[in-house]
Amino acid sequence: MTLNPVLKTEIKSGWDHGDRWGSTMGWWFAAADWLHFEGDGDVPESWGYKPGIGADDDRHEYQVIAYLVGYGQITDDDVRHLGNLMERLSVILKARGEDY
Repeated sequence: MTLNPVLKTEIKSGWDHGDRWGSTMGWWFAAADWLHFEGDGDVPESWGYKPGIGADDDRHEYQVIAYLVGYGQITDDDVRHLGNLMERLSVILKARGEDY
């Protein structure tokens, strides 16, 4: 499965190449929050997600996901795929010492 092109464009437009770890975490957390609070509730266990009291819906990444889902541009499966990609990227960045 490839990343939905509309979602890919949104991610690329706001990606911080100077802080790839921060960008990765922002999209990953937004994906998990969306799936748990607004989506189908199916957040992969491997993400280690522990929900808070509510979604962090002030975050830009969360708002992008909400907008794209709301207008039928992406699905919960696209959001889950995004989260899985961010999980893999976090492992790579950690191995390179780019986490904090």
